[in-house]
Amino acid sequence: MAAATGFLAEAAAAADTADMAGSTGSAQTSSGNSKGHYKPPFKFAMGAVPLGNEFEVVTDKDAYATIEAAWNAGVRYYDMAPWYGLGLAERRYGNFLHNKNRSEYVLSTKVGKLLKASKTAKNKEYFPFSPSPNDVIYDYTASGVRRSIEDSLQRLGIDSIDIAFVHDISSDNKYLPTPWQEQFEIARKGAFPELTRMREEGLIKGWGIGVNTPEPIMRLLEVADPDVCLLASQYSLIDHKNALNQVFPAARAKNVSFVIGSALNAGFISGSPRYNYGNEPPLCNSLQPPMLPLPWWWAAKANNKSLRITLPCRRRSPPSSGRISKRRI
Repeated sequence: MAAATGFLAEAAAAADTADMAGSTGSAQTSSGNSKGHYKPPFKFAMGAVPLGNEFEVVTDKDAYATIEAAWNAGVRYYDMAPWYGLGLAERRYGNFLHNKNRSEYVLSTKVGKLLKASKTAKNKEYFPFSPSPNDVIYDYTASGVRRSIEDSLQRLGIDSIDIAFVHDISSDNKYLPTPWQEQFEIARKGAFPELTRMREEGLIKGWGIGVNTPEPIMRLLEVADPDVCLLASQYSLIDHKNALNQVFPAARAKNVSFVIGSALNAGFISGSPRYNYGNEPPLCNSLQPPMLPLPWWWAAKANNKSLRITLPCRRRSPPSSGRISKRRI
């Protein structure tokens, strides 16, 4: 726990050194940008995927100790979702945050996935390490997102949510009941205008979508008026070209900001064997080294001029004669 506390303290100090907007005083004093869009007042946030037992069993004791260490280190923005542990992450955060002054922190959660307890729930298919009895019902309608926020408030034990992200309405979500474009169209007619109304009513401060691919964000910017989007697994040291060249300019033109999620590619850059929540490392290009043998998932070589980090990756197989090679997208 001392190591965890030390890391969080260093991260918070680094953010403060970088002039972390809103790092002192009330978290609720943040104003919108020039178009009136809400922008999170903090430059550093804590997520909730591990606390939903995504990768392994995390005990309640360790989860609460982690959240408390983050709070003591100065973290005041927390992002979570009903999906993370099928309610487990929200309950754990709520158990801690409901005793804090609501004006002192910012909280974002997700909508689009309703939870329903069931004796026949497929919960272990989604989160094998979570004890949740809940099943998932995808609902990107207007009434669905209202219900989702009400349910989250009950699990959290608080009276308001700052940011609502429409969750996982993207091509990489293999659990969607129909193709993501069809679900996006449901959200365009239902969730998006309803969240705008909720923002106007003062029930939330801002909204956007939280996805792992750029296409839904680019489409959202064309059809709705979001404040901030969760850009997950798309902007990191090893994967940022499309975000810099395509997504960021498009969002800047609409005065939309971003929360960067999974900046270490779900732990890959820091040494985990998973890459973006999957098992396969990224493809190498011709200048990258081959995959390093286990257990050395990354190695750093330093000299007096630079630091080079070598990461594991997969080589593209050379195309055989007379056949067309297929590139993994």
